[in-house]
Amino acid sequence: MSQKRGAKTGPFAAFFQQVDNMIHKGDLTLDPRTRTLVDLETFIMEKRALGFRPFLMMDRNDDWLDSKSTVSRSFLERVQLVDPIHNKFSDRGITPMTYERGI
Repeated sequence: MSQKRGAKTGPFAAFFQQVDNMIHKGDLTLDPRTRTLVDLETFIMEKRALGFRPFLMMDRNDDWLDSKSTVSRSFLERVQLVDPIHNKFSDRGITPMTYERGI
């Protein structure tokens, strides 16, 4: 997933490549993160209508349960996806980290 809008990135970062692609396609929202979720939602709903059961893995670098991450949370709720790691471990008061620096 792309950087957040306003992040300090270089001109060759994925964010700017995605913005450039959006401009060429006539999408002037210039918000690759939201565009990605809109496209994923469309794809998931189309596949689900065909009888598939989607399984989505993302490298988001943020907590979708965090109140600041309302876009991510509303996306997951709209497409009816769940976080199996959170579901398995949250009742014990832990949510395991998937990465810890230096370990």
